[in-house]
Amino acid sequence: MRRRPPVTLVAYMASIAVILLAGVTSEGADAEELLPLGVLLGTGVAGVYFRIRLVWIVFTALQAGSLLYAVTLQRGGGPIALAIALLALLLADPSRRYFRQEPRAASERVSRTGRTGKLVAVVLAGLLVVLVGNAVISRPDPVSGDIDLVRSPRSGLRVLFVGNNLTADNSMTTIVRRLAESDRQAAPIFAVQYARRGSTLEDALEDRKLRDLLAGERWDHVVLQEHSQAISRGNYREARTFPAAFALESLSRRSGAQTLLFASWGYREGDEDAVPDDTYGAMQSRVSRAYFELASRLPAVMAPVGLAWEAALRRQPQLKLWGDDGRRPSLAGSYLTACVLYSQLTHRDPTGSRFTAALDRAQAQSLQQIAKESVLQMYPEALRRQ
Repeated sequence: MRRRPPVTLVAYMASIAVILLAGVTSEGADAEELLPLGVLLGTGVAGVYFRIRLVWIVFTALQAGSLLYAVTLQRGGGPIALAIALLALLLADPSRRYFRQEPRAASERVSRTGRTGKLVAVVLAGLLVVLVGNAVISRPDPVSGDIDLVRSPRSGLRVLFVGNNLTADNSMTTIVRRLAESDRQAAPIFAVQYARRGSTLEDALEDRKLRDLLAGERWDHVVLQEHSQAISRGNYREARTFPAAFALESLSRRSGAQTLLFASWGYREGDEDAVPDDTYGAMQSRVSRAYFELASRLPAVMAPVGLAWEAALRRQPQLKLWGDDGRRPSLAGSYLTACVLYSQLTHRDPTGSRFTAALDRAQAQSLQQIAKESVLQMYPEALRRQ
């Protein structure tokens, strides 16, 4: 009769599954990069079920390496304690006894065919995880919005937004469109977004769907928003962000569009993955300088979203512009962002719109005013046309 894995191994596998799920659902996570961990987990579960000693040895070695890595980089008490706990589960006596090689009676010995079958089952389990992972990771169509209106003969401003969560969250591009609808003298805005969770401009450039969208439709403006960590890190920015932005701007120009840079905000706690003891102010400074530099190299206009966030927080330090994770925007953050973009796209004063996106009217009006002032500070002639 097959022995069941002890509770120590079940607890280990459950812990790894929770960590994997947390990684997939965290902001900025690339699910495709986490897929190999999912494959390892699926293979490991099959290996544990069949009591394959090599699987346990490999898992233990990997966990010991993870602990050494956490200690070496001084990742803090939490990660080190977690690594110790997981290693302890693998080395606990029930786990070791479960994989202890015991002599078998002749009638219990596994044939070569049986061993091969077990190994095949482990491989198939890994492949199954790949297939399921691909199905889960196959995210919805990144293109959404007023694509039919863009293709129609109706007059209006045709805008393509290229970005990730910062563009897509809280239906920010819809807010831009609604700001125009609620401004009696504004032309309609037909807003389409290409937005994948956690993606970079380089990722977008590599997608044939976006290239076809740029080439196949008529656009007045293309708005580019880079991943905040990518634009704020010098080596990555020079090697990957800038070349991707140059290529996308070239494609936009061919379609007759002007490029607008969505100069985003820093994280509430900074980018501590790259800079120890980082702060919002320091990261915001890096992000803003990078977008200024990119705008100077491109024939592009910059929408000073991050500078508007800074101005809003100076006036109201308790204003909740970030969501709970301190990275993605709250509704107020997306509304302020939309007001800045609306102003730059239309050259109109956002305070002329009555749309509040379900915010308190006084708060919405305050954010509109901040957006207006931030745009005028950078481009004094931007709102001349009314």
